[in-house]
Amino acid sequence: MLITPKPLTEVKVGNQPMRLDPELYKGWEKQWAAKAERFELDGGAGQVWTPQEQQAGAANGATLTQADAPPENLYRINSKPGSPVILEVPLRFKK
Repeated sequence: MLITPKPLTEVKVGNQPMRLDPELYKGWEKQWAAKAERFELDGGAGQVWTPQEQQAGAANGATLTQADAPPENLYRINSKPGSPVILEVPLRFKK
């Protein structure tokens, strides 16, 4: 996952998929790779989205609040505020 405070000038977003230059990505990785601590909700594995999460994920503008259920995973990253970050996030899929 790449998170930046400003658009990347080297990337032109369009309607078609694009390939990133591997050397460009390696440079970003050297500059911005961050270690993360992952915290997982006890007993949260395999749970489906709550109705509140489904509404927040839709285009209706709903937001989650402190009163809603916590997320299954939280990541804590040690980086300077406003700095770009590259974070490796493993995704597990159930067959």
